[in-house]
Amino acid sequence: MRPISLSIAGLHSFRQKQTIDFTLVDNAGVFGIFGPTGSGKSTILDAITLALYGRVERSDASRIGILNQQEDKIQVKFVFELNSGHNTQRYHVERVYSKNKEQRVRSTLARLIKLEDNKEIVLADKEKDVTKEVEAILGLTVDDFTRAVVLPQGKFAEFLTLKPSERRPMLERLFQLDQYGKRLKDKALAKENELKRKRDEVEAKQSVLADATRENLDNLKKSLNEATDKKEEIERELVQFLEEYNNKARIWEIQQKLLDVEEQLQELLNQEENIIQLTEKQSNAEKAMFIEPTLNQYKSIKQQRETTKNSVIELSSTVENLQQEVSKKKREYEDLKKHYEEQIPILTEKKVKLQEAVEWEEEIKTLENTISSSINAKNSLVEKMKEIELEYNDFQQKIVENNEDIVKTKDRLEEIYVSTEERRNLDQAWEIRQELLNVLKEKEKKLTELDKLKEKIRETQDSSDDLFKNVKESEKKCLILENELNDLQKKQPISDEKWYEREKLLIQLEISISNLTKQQVSLNKLYEDNDQTIAAITEFKNKLEEHKKKEKSIESLIEKKKNRLLELEDIKRKYLVSQLATQLEEGKPCLVCGSTHHPSPSKLEINQDVDGEIELLNKEISTEGTTLETVRIELKLIESDLDKLNDQLAKLADEISNNEADIKEQLATLPEDYQELDLEQFSQKIEQDKEQHLQLKEELENWNNQNQKLQEQLKTMKDELTKRNQKYQISLNEIKLLQERREEIEQSLSATKKLEEQVNQKWFSTRGDWELDTIEVRRKEIFEFDQERENLQKHLNELENNNKAFEEKAKKLVDQLQETKRQMLQIEADIKRDSDYLTELNDKCNRLTAGTPAKELIERIKTEEKVLSKELNQSEHDFKGKNDQLIQLEKKLSSEQAILDNLNTQFEKSLEQLKNFIELEQWQGIEQIEEYLLSSEELNLINEQITDFYDRKKLLSETRRQYLEQINNGKLTEEEWKELQKKKNELENELENRKQKLSELTFQYKQLEKEYKEWKQMDEKRQSIQKELDIASELNQVLRGNAFVDFIAQEYLHNITIIASEKLKSLTRNRYSLRVDMDGGFSLIDELNGGLSRPVQTLSGGETFLTSLSLALALSSQIQLKGGQQLEFFFLDEGFGSLDSDLLDTVMMTLEKLHADHMLIGIISHVPELQIRINRRFIVIPPDSKGNGSRVKFEYA
Repeated sequence: MRPISLSIAGLHSFRQKQTIDFTLVDNAGVFGIFGPTGSGKSTILDAITLALYGRVERSDASRIGILNQQEDKIQVKFVFELNSGHNTQRYHVERVYSKNKEQRVRSTLARLIKLEDNKEIVLADKEKDVTKEVEAILGLTVDDFTRAVVLPQGKFAEFLTLKPSERRPMLERLFQLDQYGKRLKDKALAKENELKRKRDEVEAKQSVLADATRENLDNLKKSLNEATDKKEEIERELVQFLEEYNNKARIWEIQQKLLDVEEQLQELLNQEENIIQLTEKQSNAEKAMFIEPTLNQYKSIKQQRETTKNSVIELSSTVENLQQEVSKKKREYEDLKKHYEEQIPILTEKKVKLQEAVEWEEEIKTLENTISSSINAKNSLVEKMKEIELEYNDFQQKIVENNEDIVKTKDRLEEIYVSTEERRNLDQAWEIRQELLNVLKEKEKKLTELDKLKEKIRETQDSSDDLFKNVKESEKKCLILENELNDLQKKQPISDEKWYEREKLLIQLEISISNLTKQQVSLNKLYEDNDQTIAAITEFKNKLEEHKKKEKSIESLIEKKKNRLLELEDIKRKYLVSQLATQLEEGKPCLVCGSTHHPSPSKLEINQDVDGEIELLNKEISTEGTTLETVRIELKLIESDLDKLNDQLAKLADEISNNEADIKEQLATLPEDYQELDLEQFSQKIEQDKEQHLQLKEELENWNNQNQKLQEQLKTMKDELTKRNQKYQISLNEIKLLQERREEIEQSLSATKKLEEQVNQKWFSTRGDWELDTIEVRRKEIFEFDQERENLQKHLNELENNNKAFEEKAKKLVDQLQETKRQMLQIEADIKRDSDYLTELNDKCNRLTAGTPAKELIERIKTEEKVLSKELNQSEHDFKGKNDQLIQLEKKLSSEQAILDNLNTQFEKSLEQLKNFIELEQWQGIEQIEEYLLSSEELNLINEQITDFYDRKKLLSETRRQYLEQINNGKLTEEEWKELQKKKNELENELENRKQKLSELTFQYKQLEKEYKEWKQMDEKRQSIQKELDIASELNQVLRGNAFVDFIAQEYLHNITIIASEKLKSLTRNRYSLRVDMDGGFSLIDELNGGLSRPVQTLSGGETFLTSLSLALALSSQIQLKGGQQLEFFFLDEGFGSLDSDLLDTVMMTLEKLHADHMLIGIISHVPELQIRINRRFIVIPPDSKGNGSRVKFEYA
């Protein structure tokens, strides 16, 4: 934290706004705030605490005391920075307080602003919020801030004198130790609970996998291997069998094919006669084809006639048959109906009787089950009776054995009995014996300790004499080193401050000379650019004149050529006129003027090259015009460039003038011995000064090394002196304590000897027949008897209790046996009753059903009824159907008879025509023609049949021969083939079953293996979690209460005390050091007074100031703010007035050295010596009589 600026208005003696710019003293290390008493110096510290925390140490809650009585409001604004490495954050904190009607000062504005990327971010805008945010950013309360950073009047020594219980919370806040308190405990407890939850989750998951053990996995693996072996065995057997089966299957397949071929061949042989007939039919058909047209007419009529005739005959026959069937169906229907009506009542009566038999059969089954259950119960009771008898005999035997053991136990109790009088005498003698032994032991112990003490006193006295010599020797060495150090202080070549000022001046000179050199180089460059620009202007002016001359020359040439072109065009025009004149005729109008009279026509001759010259001139004029345009453009560019160069020349003149003026100004700022030198002499001069400065630095470093070495030697020697003094004092105290202890032991030894005599007298009066050794043996024997008696008594009680229990159980067994016999008699009576009734029911059923189940007989009757009903219905249906069919056929017969009469007439006519034709062609008859007459398709079909027959016969014969060769006497019967198939199916089914079982076992094994691995992983995880949980539980035990935070706070305090002690030694020239005890209390050690320890409450004003300053410096060097930033400043208000001049110099040198640690220290004081010594200071001017408030000005001396 580093202050930037502070603005104050209306606070205490400040009226108008005053702003203190701390950047003016940023690199000073130590600066001062000086002014007369009451000027308002301490108000500056009040303004800082008021801006940050809204509180002033010297005011009450109303704040009315801090408001300037002539003002209505207080305004404070504090700007500070926090540095963290390369990152710097700037904050503004501003507060305004106004007086209200109740004369109380209230907050009217509070803001905390963070500057980020040139933007203002408001972090808080309410009074309490601003205070909380500041505490959060700094990690310091207002009390911490005023005890360790800004030390106002009356608070400087507060940290030193705080009670340990009050100092510990402050250290916790300063060093953010809360992270080791409740936060760490909560975190550890949360970690323990989380680990417990994880462990419970893992154990719950493990319980689900309880069967996934190594043993179960191995057993399943074994079963899996056995199943695999069995499957492989069956596979091998199946493979061997399949070789035989495949061979047999191939033979069987050939056999089936052979049978099929032989059947086909036999069918062909059976058709051979038909084929011969077909061949003959084929020949006759070819002859009949010649007379086919004549025959077709005859056949058609004949066919129709025959068809109709047959139809009439068929219909007549059918009608006659139907008439007979109708009569028959009618009779059958009437017979069936009569039979149905007779049988139905008989069957119904049988069903009723059989239904009763069904009930008897169900009752028979129930009785059989009851009898069977009774027999089983009887057998169980018989077995139970045998068990009860055996158990009863066993208990009787145990009772006998227990009685014998009871007698023996009572006899042993009588043997080991000891009387009460003997016990009393023995206990009394034993107590006196023990007292005597204790006295003797104590006497021996004191004699031994006395001898050791005498030896220890002698050794300690010798060591104390040696230590005293060492102390005197160390004191002499310290005095020599102090004299050497004082002599060296007087020989210091130059102070560090003056050397640093000289180094700063040299650095500024180097920078100034470097700037002058750069400016001179720049000026020379400007001179060169100026000369080059002037030369360029001259060159461009020459070019401009040349281009203007060239422009005029080209314009003159173009003018001449244009004049010549006009002359040539006039000549050409005149020539054209003369040509027109030669074409004029008298009396005809002119094409130009229209006149018909042509008195004097023009006559002119022209050179033929006029056109060529005109064309050439036009081209030349065009070319020159282009050239002229180019020249004019170049001319404009040259003029433009010339203007730019003139402007550039003017600018260069101004820059040269400015640079010359700057160089003169910088030369004026240099020391006088540098102002008359040139640049080369500058470098020589500064190198000489640098060499002198380095030489001074070397001398100063050598002096510092010698000084530091002597101080370290002196410190080491003083430390050694302190240690020797302490050891010497310790040895003297130890001798004193040892002598006191020797006297105590001698007195105690005398008393012990008297006690020994008294106890001996008691022993001889009470020991009786016992000695010191034999009494212990008898006590041990009686003790063993008592233990044995106790065990025997317990055993006796157990035996008696067992006897009672055995007798009760035997009695219960007798009762159980009687009850069991009664139950068995009852069951036997039930069995006889049920058996008689079962025999009676069986006889009834057998008489009615003849051994066939009644339900089966009922079903038969029902089936018979259905058959009778179905036959009757079918007969009725058939009768009605046939009667309807007869009526239809009689109608059709009448129609067909009429058609037949018509066809007979047509047939006679066609037959007559065919006979005439047959006689003409000499055919034997119509039947023969019809027999042989075939269609072309039939003829082709016959040809194909004949050819196919002989081809198939040849193929089948060859195939049969090949099959017979393949079988080669290896035929199978059908029984053998079926047996092979059966065996194959059995093996395949067995293999499939084994595969299925193997698959199930494999799945089970993989699943169990997966679960076992998962269980192992969970167990490893559980063990790991348990290990962490044990650590977390132990850590929670350690973190209970505030012991851990107290320990860390004590360690911080111990480290701060060590640093403060070193600084205090430095301030007091190794006279005083600081120590903190285990309870956190401070004490001052006077090293030059034999290491005498003094409480801090006894210190003088100067001693208190030095000790508090050492603590403040140590504390500020160790404080880190909330974000890890270092504390970079602190203020001291007063306290220097109690120091003499030498001690004041020492304190100031110590504070100035802190500049190397980037610390900024502000001192508020009215001590004149301080104001002279500190060259950077703020002067506080007190209020004047004109009404002006306190004012602040900055001085740099």
